[in-house]
Amino acid sequence: MVLGEFDFVRICEAPDDAVMARYVLQLGALGFVRTKTLKAFPQPAYREIVRSLA
Repeated sequence: MVLGEFDFVRICEAPDDAVMARYVLQLGALGFVRTKTLKAFPQPAYREIVRSLA
């Protein structure tokens, strides 16, 4: 449980974005769940992105 805009946060992983999109669409089709998808990066990938800015 979290405070603020959302009541709960679920963190999940999928092999690729298409698999995650199918999951979210099926979940949303239930009608009583609203979702917000945020792309996350592992720390090493994030550091590489930041390093590439220099």
